Amino acid sequence: MNDRSKFKKTLFYVFVILGMVLRVWGFFYNGNENLISYREIGQNVRTKGLAESFGHGYFPIAFLIFGLNDSLSQLSPEVWWWPYKASNFIFELGLALTLFVYLWRHKWKLLFTYWLNPWFLIPGAWAGFWDAPYTLFIFWAILVLDSKFDLKNKMISAGFLFGFAFSIKPQTFAPLSILALYFLINFVFKRKILPVLQFLFAFTLLPVMFSLYFYISGKPIYFMLKWYAADMKYTMPFLVNSEINIWHTVTRIIMHLKGLTGPIYSLNTYTFPYNILEYFTSLVYIFLIFIIIHLYAKRHTLPKYFFMKIITFSLILLPQIGTRSHAYHFFPASLFLIPLIILEKNEKLIMLWVISVLIHLYNIWWQYGLGPDIRSPIPLWGEPVLSMLGFLQFLATLGFIYIFLRVNKA
Repeated sequence: MNDRSKFKKTLFYVFVILGMVLRVWGFFYNGNENLISYREIGQNVRTKGLAESFGHGYFPIAFLIFGLNDSLSQLSPEVWWWPYKASNFIFELGLALTLFVYLWRHKWKLLFTYWLNPWFLIPGAWAGFWDAPYTLFIFWAILVLDSKFDLKNKMISAGFLFGFAFSIKPQTFAPLSILALYFLINFVFKRKILPVLQFLFAFTLLPVMFSLYFYISGKPIYFMLKWYAADMKYTMPFLVNSEINIWHTVTRIIMHLKGLTGPIYSLNTYTFPYNILEYFTSLVYIFLIFIIIHLYAKRHTLPKYFFMKIITFSLILLPQIGTRSHAYHFFPASLFLIPLIILEKNEKLIMLWVISVLIHLYNIWWQYGLGPDIRSPIPLWGEPVLSMLGFLQFLATLGFIYIFLRVNKA
């Protein structure tokens, strides 16, 4: 190994360590208000047990981790939030290791698109969002489904991984919905039921185990599913809940025309006509995932990275087309786009990804900065800039839809 190669190798690991230091540094500063709800969950799990504390927002595995976090926070009550950030960081490390192993030849690109990218660094380690855990298991499931494993092993392994992700956070329904449609068209209609049964068996293992636990603890057997239904119906019932998308722009326009003041989550989708808009977005989501599955189903063989493409597509649509979206719901899609832009070298996809990441980073920075303990060193404009960015993000989303629906033409 020559001196230049040694220098590059040393520099690479210096940057890796820098990314870790920047994240761990953030543990010692308080984050957004989500951490308070995590703490409430953790305290209840620690003092009352899982069965008596389980509720909406997250699922049993997340509740158990929050309970452990609360126990650890007793060691340093003045900095009680660090275990909650640290637990997310552990899964972020898993994502980083998976990406680097999967794309080691492109390690320098990964270093700057993921590991040192402020969009992936600030919200988790500093602001305190907790989205890496379920994202990691979905990512592993994608890699399994796109692998050369035989069909049986794919379905069983991917089903279990999706069951794990589902047992952490309900947003797993987005990739599950597109997989359900794929299974319906490619297996059920062709009377090949066994792969679907294998996936369902593995997927339901953890949810069934937790349901049995709740039942033994005196709860109804459908206790977990009841909370899932409640999450789908009652959680954040607004046109937008701090995400930067077209509904952010629409909400601000409506509030301006009606003379309304207050936060962006002011238009409740229980009321007319916002409930109609929510139903409309659901229909658009279903239509688009049907179109992409239909286009791929017409091919004799699946294209490369098929499952990564369709699952990423569903995770772009969820926060961008759907209502009720929160500021960091674009995290999984933005991460899964990294392997696609590296492997496919699609310049348009790269451009749309860069635009989307910058817009979302602006939104996160404006709303949360580095957390309440540190004032933002860079002042940003709020409205009408955010609404303009919401419209720009909508145009970028249309670009994503166009590219993904034309991938099969290549």
